[in-house]
Amino acid sequence: MAEDRIAIERIRLKDLLPFIDSRERQGEPGPLIPISRIRAEAFTRNPYASPDEVVLLVGFLKNRCIGYHGLLPGLLLRENGRTARVYWMSTVYVADTFRGRGIAKSFVDSIISLGEDLVATGVTPEAEKMLKSSGFQDIGEVPYVQLRLERLLLPDFSDRIESFPEPVTEEANGTERYRELKRQCYRMWIDGMPPLPETVSSRMVSKITASEGKDFRGGPCFYRSIDVVNWMLSNPWVSSRDPLGRKDSDGTAHYYFTEQREIFKYFAFEFYGKGAKNPSGHLVLSVSGTGRATTVKILDHATGTASAGLQAIFTALTVARDYLADRVDIPTGLIDAFPHRNSAGFLMKAQTRPYFAHPADADSPLAKSIGRLRFQYFDGDTPFT
Repeated sequence: MAEDRIAIERIRLKDLLPFIDSRERQGEPGPLIPISRIRAEAFTRNPYASPDEVVLLVGFLKNRCIGYHGLLPGLLLRENGRTARVYWMSTVYVADTFRGRGIAKSFVDSIISLGEDLVATGVTPEAEKMLKSSGFQDIGEVPYVQLRLERLLLPDFSDRIESFPEPVTEEANGTERYRELKRQCYRMWIDGMPPLPETVSSRMVSKITASEGKDFRGGPCFYRSIDVVNWMLSNPWVSSRDPLGRKDSDGTAHYYFTEQREIFKYFAFEFYGKGAKNPSGHLVLSVSGTGRATTVKILDHATGTASAGLQAIFTALTVARDYLADRVDIPTGLIDAFPHRNSAGFLMKAQTRPYFAHPADADSPLAKSIGRLRFQYFDGDTPFT
């Protein structure tokens, strides 16, 4: 029936905030909002985005939002040193009562009809299946390593606790025992680091300046400039929960992709050689806690020297210790700088994250780069969440 027909509206960047304002003035009919204000405001400041680009698709039934799909403009760095536009698939969601009707695929088909080079990574198995059914191809994967400290609780680890700096009491309850095991493990790793060279120092900063360690050589890749790193640092999509439990809205509408967590923070550091005025490298981390687990992720790094790599690992472990992180994600480009990678093997898990692409046509910049692309842990929208 015509009245049950679902309409998909494409929202351009220049119209995104007016669209949000209009929906708020009307009072969002129904339990779902298509994008949080914090994320919409961040979208408008994307240094790679242009006003006329489509950044959001919203599905409506009788003016009621029943689903949405985001698009994140980005850049592909080609072998000739030139850049080309790509769009990252982002944040697809369909309300539970409307699933099984092909709405998510309709979003994807509408995006494909824009005729642009499209890329996706960090998607759910369900989204992966849907993308492939729409013609997306598997183009590779990025490897990384995850330190999983929850494995300290496994029975097989009990005989290794003797190597910890201090005894861990058997009488402590499960939660406190686990916290003490994590504390001791981080202490052992940090105290066991080789002496950091006096020629390298680190500084916590609010934004990154151009550093010599950023290297995009070695084949085509998805380009992430210092401007984008600083955009992320200044415009987080997620915030830490108000300790008093206050909310920004009255709770009548819901954005599926969490905009608040128990904790969400970025940390940025720059590395300097002795007497140098300009940084030789940098490190960007996130700390994300849901109440059940806390994860530290190395989101971006430029470490042109072995000493800078060692400094980066030391800094990441120090932050992880301060938050007693349950997991630490380390890009493979830095894992060789982790001096305990052999002894910590029990707590390390090799991970991969697949990539999918739908080139605009057979001659597009993305199509010509497939098979030679170099993937990086911080690609796409994954560092923002």
